Amino acid sequence: MIKRIVSGIFSDFYWKLLAGALAFLLWFVGTYMFNPTQNSSVNIALEHHNIEILANENLYLLNPDALVELIHVGVRAPRNDLDMLTAASAARQAQMIVPSVDFRAIDLAAIMAADGPQTVRLDVSVNLYTGFEHIFIRPSFIEVELDVITNQVFSVEPNVVGDVDSGLELRAIRLANNAVTVTGTRTNVARVEKVQVTVDIWGINYDAELPNLRLEVLDFAGNDITDYFQLSVTETTAIVPVWPIVTWPIEIVGVGYPAAGFAVEEIDIEPRQISVTGAATNLNAYDYILVEVDLDGRSESFVERIDLNDLLPTGVFLATDQESGVAAIVGIEPIIERVFSIPQDDIRVFGMGVIYDVITTGLNITVRVSGPSTQLDLMQAGDITLELDLRNRAIGVHTVTLMVDLPEGTILAQNPPTLQVQIHEPAVLDAEEDEPYDHYYWDGYDDDYDSYYEPQYEDGEYNEYDEDSMP
Repeated sequence: MIKRIVSGIFSDFYWKLLAGALAFLLWFVGTYMFNPTQNSSVNIALEHHNIEILANENLYLLNPDALVELIHVGVRAPRNDLDMLTAASAARQAQMIVPSVDFRAIDLAAIMAADGPQTVRLDVSVNLYTGFEHIFIRPSFIEVELDVITNQVFSVEPNVVGDVDSGLELRAIRLANNAVTVTGTRTNVARVEKVQVTVDIWGINYDAELPNLRLEVLDFAGNDITDYFQLSVTETTAIVPVWPIVTWPIEIVGVGYPAAGFAVEEIDIEPRQISVTGAATNLNAYDYILVEVDLDGRSESFVERIDLNDLLPTGVFLATDQESGVAAIVGIEPIIERVFSIPQDDIRVFGMGVIYDVITTGLNITVRVSGPSTQLDLMQAGDITLELDLRNRAIGVHTVTLMVDLPEGTILAQNPPTLQVQIHEPAVLDAEEDEPYDHYYWDGYDDDYDSYYEPQYEDGEYNEYDEDSMP
């Protein structure tokens, strides 16, 4: 059996060898000399043509991962070219097969007119090395999501954390940067409610400056979305004024005169004091507020609202809880006259050591008083005080002017009354009468001299209405 096999192999050996050589030659010629076409595929990175359009047109790519996709390209080429492609480096392969998208295909007008992000389809094309043709491209397109980049200016609002101590007031906080430009996609900028900076005032009891405070962009739900934007400034400095609160009284005065025949019966103000604040140097320069109310030509009572903001000194402000309006309450009454009769026995005499007799006849002194009707209707003779000063009088007969003390708001409507007194022996002042006499009576109107009396009496001075007392 074996002999037969060996005999078959070597029988016609040279013919069989020749046939094998011819077969190899035919294979070699068919493969390398005629170079038949074959199919293959490669994965190549996508190129992006004219992508600068995005920046030039203020567009923002929301899905940048779409641009780093590998494109699977199927090609047909001669065997030799395919072998060369397979053996080439990745960089060389990217030169031989170039898949790309062109951003000039974007409809810019449609994106600008849209209310929000737009998805744009870009078809993938491929440039091939000479001798190559593509069979397929996967994927054949990519989708990019684009939005318009916009900016908006926002005021920076201080977000105050904490409180100041009692007796102090936090005034309006000033920021070194009180506005910021927020740049981002149109969709994100529309989400912004405000830009704020947190200012912590715990423990601050004086004017302070807080630097390097971070700006925060908040949406309408109160979420911090700062990382979605580019800000023109990212930090600011807060100037925090903390001032003392003090209480000042309000003083009110009337300016001018009521109409003829009328007088001021009452002038008051509500409230009588206010709370103010300011820098200590400004507060120390004043201690009250003066309110002037115009009385000129008034013939009836009135209430006038006055805004204290118009009266505060420079650098002084109303405390936060203090209302700015006060009420000036003015009572205007017709002027009337009433005559009162004062018993001579009710006259107060100074100089009790004097031995004297009153020569004037009559038991009562008549006093005519002018004033508002409301006040005079309630007034009685006992509200009037008459005083007779006999000190430093020589022996003899003297006409002495009585000093008249009237209730506030009324005036003497006559010349001061007088008494004729006979001095028999000068007074010897006791210890109690050594004190200076400092009495003023209410100014009276003098019909003879057309002027107001303003006499004042002090110990040792003469009475200008008593010629006998002149030196």
